[in-house]
Amino acid sequence: MPEPEERSFRLYGAPRAQQRKLGRERLLDRLDADAALRVVRGPSGSGKTALLAEWARRRDATGVWFTAPPSTSRAELWRAIAQRAARATLDHVTTKPLPDHADTDDLFEWLAEAALSTRREVLVVIDDYHQVTEAEVHADVLNLLRSCPNLSIAVATRVASPLEAPAIGLELERTVITAEQLPLTPDETAAVLRNAGLDLDPADAYVRTGGQPLYLRVAMLAAEMAGSHGTPGHVQVADELLRTAVDKQLEGPSRAQLEQLLLRCAVPEVLTGELAVSLTRTPAAIELLSMLEERGLGTWERRPVGRVFVLFPVVRSLVLDTARLELADEIARIEEATARWYMANGYPVQALRHAINAGALDVASAVVGRYWVELIEPRPLDQLTALKRVSRADLRRWPLLSGALAIHLDSVPGGRDEAIDLYRLTLATLRPRVRATGIGERLVLEVLESVALRSTGANKRALAPARLARRTIDELDVHEHRRLIPEIPRLRAEVALSLARGGEADEALAVLEDLGDSPTENPRTLYGLSLRALLRVMRGDMPDAQRDLEIIDASPLEEVHAGRDHDLYRLARAFVCVERFDARAAQAHVDIMRPHLATLETRPMFAYVQSLIDLVSFEAALGSERLRRYVAADRGRQRISTANSEQLAYSAGLLNLARGRVGAVHASLRAASSRSPLTWLQRAHVALLTEHWQSAAEVLVEHLPPPGASPRYRAAHTMLFAAALTRSGQETRARDTLGKLAAITADRELTFVFALPARRELLELAELADRSHDQTAQRVIAAAEPVPELFAAMVDLKQPLTDREVVVLDTLMRHATAAEISQDLTVSVNTVKSQLRSIYRKLGVRRREDALAKGLDLGIIMPEHLDTSGAAR
Repeated sequence: MPEPEERSFRLYGAPRAQQRKLGRERLLDRLDADAALRVVRGPSGSGKTALLAEWARRRDATGVWFTAPPSTSRAELWRAIAQRAARATLDHVTTKPLPDHADTDDLFEWLAEAALSTRREVLVVIDDYHQVTEAEVHADVLNLLRSCPNLSIAVATRVASPLEAPAIGLELERTVITAEQLPLTPDETAAVLRNAGLDLDPADAYVRTGGQPLYLRVAMLAAEMAGSHGTPGHVQVADELLRTAVDKQLEGPSRAQLEQLLLRCAVPEVLTGELAVSLTRTPAAIELLSMLEERGLGTWERRPVGRVFVLFPVVRSLVLDTARLELADEIARIEEATARWYMANGYPVQALRHAINAGALDVASAVVGRYWVELIEPRPLDQLTALKRVSRADLRRWPLLSGALAIHLDSVPGGRDEAIDLYRLTLATLRPRVRATGIGERLVLEVLESVALRSTGANKRALAPARLARRTIDELDVHEHRRLIPEIPRLRAEVALSLARGGEADEALAVLEDLGDSPTENPRTLYGLSLRALLRVMRGDMPDAQRDLEIIDASPLEEVHAGRDHDLYRLARAFVCVERFDARAAQAHVDIMRPHLATLETRPMFAYVQSLIDLVSFEAALGSERLRRYVAADRGRQRISTANSEQLAYSAGLLNLARGRVGAVHASLRAASSRSPLTWLQRAHVALLTEHWQSAAEVLVEHLPPPGASPRYRAAHTMLFAAALTRSGQETRARDTLGKLAAITADRELTFVFALPARRELLELAELADRSHDQTAQRVIAAAEPVPELFAAMVDLKQPLTDREVVVLDTLMRHATAAEISQDLTVSVNTVKSQLRSIYRKLGVRRREDALAKGLDLGIIMPEHLDTSGAAR
């Protein structure tokens, strides 16, 4: 018998092609893979039908498409598919016509024979498969696929079925696409909007719609309608269209229950079944949430707290507006219940927002106290804007809230002044609260007090609460310690930072000795590790600092290497690079933090390291100007501590020495604190470079490193002393001092100190090491090469100008005559003339212009007010 003629036919019953395709190529590619069974599962509005229709058209499939109406029976399903197959002329390829009154088994047999009779692949698509009521249908689908190797079946369904069972995948090639995979990605959303030529922000559209195709189409249609009328009101149009879409999704016998559930469950961003029951006071809330998922209004997700339900943002936004109107009497209760659930389940930002919405500031304060460490990390900190809605009167009662808001504002460009005001408000109300709280909250309040004090420039006063906090950490009982284990490393770091800014770097390092878990186990350890590395670099403990930095670099958590919280790490890395004279690498670390510098507490340290980078880059003039501008700009900002001031004055002196401006260094040393070791170190440095070697040695002997001085300071002191002794011919003492220098620098891997003396002094030290056969000294000097020649020997004034003479010389720039100077300074003309003669003699000049030029060249005066109109007489 001849084979029946095979005719060409299409996918009968397929839906009309949509004008705009969603372009989910990643899913189309998965459907294209060879498979007998394809299952696409997702809620209403997730684009299941559009996805299968687009795939079938691209595949040029032959077969039938059937969309099951509600409560479709097994017999109704197969009869409808068989009838469509017959209408699609599939019966022309079989010898057996479709019976008019066939039972289910006859229909099933006819379909199998019809599929086998064609040489082409036959595709059957069953849309809304979840509407089929009889479980036997699943077995029918599998039996049909087993008996017909050229048949493939694709189903679109809202709920999981036995067709997704793992065992079936062992027998048949199968592709399953689930609800989690159906939403558009941000890139796909952007592509759809771009292809449509619509002026919608892709990122905002993705967030609002959750990537759900239905809601994206609503937004696109609203934009088109608004555009066609020439109005910008597409938001209102979108709301109307969205309300229509949601109303359609809610159709059915459970509509009233679902509407009430939606109103009460729109307040939280996520909710568990337990919270839904609490908010709605309906035992069936969990079942109703699943019905919302089937209707495409939200979805169940797996989170750290367990299984949670999330309304799609665009739906939640729409319903929430209605809820605030219709549930005005209940909304505060719902908000507070939501806040308490979020607090109990580890969502502090959301808990804080809902507590403030409810006016429950006791709950808000409890949230801040419980999640203090998490809330002051960069990402949550950016989201604390809800605190701005709390009145000043209420903030006075809740110092944790005012303190958290102050820290938030301090991290925002332009918020420094308001932050200082709030820090002071916090301090005014903090002490009584500290005495009245439990040990856990007391610890947070003590840390907050130290942060508020150091953030308002009271660094010495910040030491007392920092030490109290350290003692409180040590006194935690087993239960509290276990509860606070994730937070303790960050709390220790804040205590240590207060101690360091108060000038107690060694005590700060002691606090950071035990940071607990590794960064892999507790990422909050990284902040303390970064601070410890920075403090060790500043002390000159380079091997220990390098070990800390290597631990940080080995951390798998990439987010710790970016953002504001990364400042300590970048500072430590920059200082390490300066130690090795690698200015380019050091600058790269500083530049990474440049977008955040204005809001960083460590801004003075960045100014300090930048000055050193400019020094080793041979850009001393640029460095001096940068430093001058920074100090002027920071005036009144209360960020520069005493320790910072001493460091910045020292680096300014180094820059001036590199420029040969000895007079400027003398002027700054006259104003410097005599209690600072760096002051005497720089005095000795100036004496050494101006060839007053004996004076340099005398200063260094008189001001020996204090007990516990850092390796860096001891190395610099010993280097200058060795150079001074060598140049003054005291070789025996110089040899002994050089040995000490070699021991310190070799042990602590320090090299920057070798750039302090002029080149000839360093060469003489190298010769001394050779003569004394000191192999350690020979090795460390050789290892430091090539040391950049940052400072050269220079000529100093035989008699430095007095402070009063500097004032007169500075005034000479603004006034041309002695009479004008005397009037400005309220002294007699004769006094001015006497002082001018002394100035000219010390500078070795005879005229006003030469005195000013020499003063400017030496850095004794600055050129802002120079007046060349005449000469002083």
